[in-house]
Amino acid sequence: VTPDRRSDLVVAPPEIVDLDGRPLAEPRAGQRVRFRATLRNAGPGQVPNHVPSSATFYVNGQFTSFGAHGAALTSGEEVVIVSSGGGPHGDGSFTLGDGPLVLSVQADDLNRVAGEASEENNFAERSFALAAPGPGLLEIESAPAPGVVEL
Repeated sequence: VTPDRRSDLVVAPPEIVDLDGRPLAEPRAGQRVRFRATLRNAGPGQVPNHVPSSATFYVNGQFTSFGAHGAALTSGEEVVIVSSGGGPHGDGSFTLGDGPLVLSVQADDLNRVAGEASEENNFAERSFALAAPGPGLLEIESAPAPGVVEL
């Protein structure tokens, strides 16, 4: 019997993070963010060096952005991938809309990791209730009143 040496990417539920990749305690409507997911190779085989481990992100079922890790992923190794490409801003960031959202992530959406032990664990999602937008900045201009006042 030949031992199973296939890799097996498993993705954890995605997170909403700030533009520097740090978790947000309370994501707000109108906030520009990125998305983050953790991929783990749960199989006994290695993801080859020339094959990127990728994560594609969706908001309410619509593609938003993607990210990738370009090095080998050995058995048991984890990598955190932050969205860095695509999206409305072209840099992997996304501006949150109003109301709740479902954030989904799919690992290896283009099937670059050939012969994975399971494709069924390449997808995860998480629901978020967004906080109301924070206070905006009020810009005020001051100018002298017309006329002269003598006291």
